[in-house]
Amino acid sequence: MRRILFRIVCQAPRYSNCIRLYTNSGHAEIVKKINQAYSKIDEYNTQINAFVSVRDRRDVLVRVASEGGYDISKPLSGQLVAIKDNFATRSVGSDCQSERTTCGSGILRDYHSPISATVVSLIENSGGIVLGKTNMDEFGMGSLGTFSIHGATINPTVGNGRRPGSDGSAHSAGGSSGGSAAAVASFMCDV
Repeated sequence: MRRILFRIVCQAPRYSNCIRLYTNSGHAEIVKKINQAYSKIDEYNTQINAFVSVRDRRDVLVRVASEGGYDISKPLSGQLVAIKDNFATRSVGSDCQSERTTCGSGILRDYHSPISATVVSLIENSGGIVLGKTNMDEFGMGSLGTFSIHGATINPTVGNGRRPGSDGSAHSAGGSSGGSAAAVASFMCDV
């Protein structure tokens, strides 16, 4: 079936009537992938603290629909991307609070950038689907992923749920990029 009427039905009831559109099967696969990622984020992020902010699911789905979905000519098409919180992202969509850029610091707690960093624009123009911002040590100055206003990031591959410490009781999630590493390791995003 080349074209089907596809109703995006998300996991949560409040999203059940998000959007209706005609699409091809490639687009339906991306929508399914996005919904699976958001389910993982909803399930695991409170435990491991990988994401400090997540873009509204409806805004992401609407953006994918408006861009026509999957475009094989773009190198990152269909890839779900998490942006480290030190890269500025322009506040867009219905939930502008989700686009704060804090660098893991209380000083920038309420900072909203008027523009996106070049790397973020390049990712989006290359077909990458940005889901949100990931946790990091304050201003990137740390090696355990524990010194952030948002709290420590837990390594999802260890499974003991303990925060990294000097006693060696747990493993770091990945240093100053611990949130990004934890998000990829727990299948919340691709990159």
